[in-house]
Amino acid sequence: MALCLPEFYSTKPSTLSFHTTPYKKKTSARLIPNYKLPTFYFVNLYKVLINDKEVPSFPSFSLNIGNGMTGGCIVDTGSIVTNFPADFYDEFRDTFRKEAGDIPLYDAPYGDFDTCYMVDPGVVPTFPVVKMYFDHQNPENLLLLEQKRVVVHERGLFCLAFIPWDQNIAIIGSYQLQDACN
Repeated sequence: MALCLPEFYSTKPSTLSFHTTPYKKKTSARLIPNYKLPTFYFVNLYKVLINDKEVPSFPSFSLNIGNGMTGGCIVDTGSIVTNFPADFYDEFRDTFRKEAGDIPLYDAPYGDFDTCYMVDPGVVPTFPVVKMYFDHQNPENLLLLEQKRVVVHERGLFCLAFIPWDQNIAIIGSYQLQDACN
């Protein structure tokens, strides 16, 4: 199947296609059933890079489901932003902050977001690029996240659109999936 979510304020509809993909650009990830959580399908989030710097994985990130397969990541269009297990998120956030360089970090959390940046009105800084590979490192298994799919622009702040949580499963949310097929 192929799924395409347009940007949040787009007038284009979402589409779901079976047995074919009408999109030129695609990211492919094999769905993995998990008998421990049978109501979900998982994908193997193989590697995450920020500006080509690999974020180290942690044992909490993968859930061994047998036969050498892991399924520690769910794709969920009902979740807005991506949730990472707290230990992995800390490494992800710290790497992102280093790679953001001189962009001024806002010194207080904003809601669930602990990494926000405040710049002068009208200025849109260039944020680090996030790459997520599924199953193995291959361009067809790459979800490339740039600018508006990496940060949420809210009330003058640019906040990292990823949050920690206390579960050992990652959830890729709709914000990161939007406009990936265009």
